[in-house]
Amino acid sequence: MPILSTLAETQRAVITDDAFGERILVVPRVKGQVDPDRSEVEIVGVLRTGPVKDANMTEGGMAQSWRTMLSAGKAELHLDQHRYPDLVIRKDDEIRALERPGQPWFAVETFDDRNAPRLIIGLSES
Repeated sequence: MPILSTLAETQRAVITDDAFGERILVVPRVKGQVDPDRSEVEIVGVLRTGPVKDANMTEGGMAQSWRTMLSAGKAELHLDQHRYPDLVIRKDDEIRALERPGQPWFAVETFDDRNAPRLIIGLSES
């Protein structure tokens, strides 16, 4: 049963990325400078950004429970682990959302590769 579960999760990740993914530029950094050992790479992932305020919805009640609350200025990038097996992302790398207005920058705060088949990258505004 675990094999079927993993297969279903992998298929769900691919479908989600194809439907909701956007082009992202990963810029490796080391001590604030470009990392000479790693090159920039363009990937596709699901970028989830939080609201400008700490308020989720104004209606109240059960309407607020439909999505996870992200603090202002925080974001998460979800990637298909199988699509990018050699991707190396470290704290302080920079992420640029290429398809959003103004192409905003984010800084990598956390990198979680233990939620197979998803890589979850915690971001803050850069």
